[in-house]
Amino acid sequence: MKFFKIKVSKRIKWLVGGLLVIIVLPYLAYQGYITYFVKPYFAPVLKQRISEYEFIEDGKAIVVKWDYDNPVDYWLTSSSTEVMGQNQRRFGQTKIVQEYKKIKGVEVRSNTPIDQEYWGITVYDTQNQTLTSKDYDIFKLVRDYGSNYFPISIGNVIYKSADKDLVDIYISDIKASSSSIRKSIDLSSGKIVNAGSEWERDKQEYTAFSSEVNLLPLTANYYIFDREIYVEPHSQLASSSFIWNKYPRAAEILSNKNSTLIMLGDIPTLEDRLPTLQLLVGNGENIFKNVRIPAENSIDGKEHVINSLEEFKHYYNSTKVKSNIKNLDGKE
Repeated sequence: MKFFKIKVSKRIKWLVGGLLVIIVLPYLAYQGYITYFVKPYFAPVLKQRISEYEFIEDGKAIVVKWDYDNPVDYWLTSSSTEVMGQNQRRFGQTKIVQEYKKIKGVEVRSNTPIDQEYWGITVYDTQNQTLTSKDYDIFKLVRDYGSNYFPISIGNVIYKSADKDLVDIYISDIKASSSSIRKSIDLSSGKIVNAGSEWERDKQEYTAFSSEVNLLPLTANYYIFDREIYVEPHSQLASSSFIWNKYPRAAEILSNKNSTLIMLGDIPTLEDRLPTLQLLVGNGENIFKNVRIPAENSIDGKEHVINSLEEFKHYYNSTKVKSNIKNLDGKE
């Protein structure tokens, strides 16, 4: 039997070779990136930044859009592992803190990053209705505080103590890593200082606002917790919302994915924040219509259906709710 030889021109050979290079090289590059930059690291929190913003309500709130600092890194990383994000933000009276972290293992055991490890925070300052930011390297902050310490975690609450904006940081001695030490980061100086008042911190953390506002019907379309509001993924910012009339640019920002409305200033209370909440519904719409106050949250242990702020204030027992929140968190 004779075999026929197929003569392939050099042009075809170059074309086939070129196609292989186009297909194979990107795949190898992708696999190399995942192997080196992603797989060795535990639950990465990639850096995000505020790309658009607008202050509203005379600076009592700000609407911001978050974008990943490196979109390619986010796309490559999220294609092979879960990327943590939104729950790494903290909000205070004038400060916004965005944490970002990529470390090997569940926790660090050193104050010096290994390979591509990083751990940092971006601190945004909103005073005078201007937005400025500064980044701080957590490893460096701890080394500057003491070369024999390493970071464990960062607290969830921005609070004021001794006229300073603080967020707690927990560190440990390299030689005795079984216990943690509570300190604070001064968000203005970017230095670790003695821990602030626990009472001041708890006053910011254990408020009744989130429990109060979550009884309102508008939470069907919005996530509202502490100082943060964003449109639920299954919903969209309604065209009838008053914010479109009063603050059209802010509404445009808030209607985007990864955007939030942040309430600034003093500790949020339902009464003080009503003008901001009214922006999320139609002009003049009663956000207290047919609101049910459950028995466990009422002043007399009975369920009540109310239709106004006055009725809400009369029947809702905020003191009991705050106490329940603290007990659920394990703090008496």
